[in-house]
Amino acid sequence: MMQPFFLFWYILWPLIPLLFYLQSLESELNQYTLSVVLGLYSFIWLCNQFILAARPKLLVRIFGTKVLTVLHSVMPLVIIILTALHRMLKISYGFSPDTVQARLGAFAWWLYALVIIFTLFLMANTILMKVSPFKRFKDFVYAKTGLTYKRARLFHNITLIGAFALFAHISLASSSQFSHNPWGTGFLILWMLFSLVLYVRYRLRGRKS
Repeated sequence: MMQPFFLFWYILWPLIPLLFYLQSLESELNQYTLSVVLGLYSFIWLCNQFILAARPKLLVRIFGTKVLTVLHSVMPLVIIILTALHRMLKISYGFSPDTVQARLGAFAWWLYALVIIFTLFLMANTILMKVSPFKRFKDFVYAKTGLTYKRARLFHNITLIGAFALFAHISLASSSQFSHNPWGTGFLILWMLFSLVLYVRYRLRGRKS
């Protein structure tokens, strides 16, 4: 019973800040508003990645660590696709890709793309590791570089840099001006802080599973 409820919440939770953003925009449904929808969903789901990584006891009781790991592994692909569509819609609408804001977003996108590739080939125990060339590549990298799973996990923490870059990207958006959209922007700030506090607390306490 709790699993469907959580998944329902997971999908609908970004609607809260989205409603505030759409209200502040007061514009018709077009490429720009659709890009805002995709951007906000991407950001909230990225914050949720840190919550899933922290493995709160409540979620572990509801799903078990295996299901949480699967969700945490699948969502980055969804997020990176949504953010790519977000960027394409903004550019097609006339926004420049060369502003500081756009470059911060692009930096975060490429950083997370790198993390996904790194995790897929050098960390995650997926079906790829049953394919001989991929398994040999992983063993080769570990042997030649001295990489260990523990060190790989430390590298994985660069996702924090991406989170701050993405937050700076959103903060510079005209739709996030606090004077025009205090509730929507405030929600994003609080949700990011909440997710990062959970994640950092989990890491400082030491990984239990």
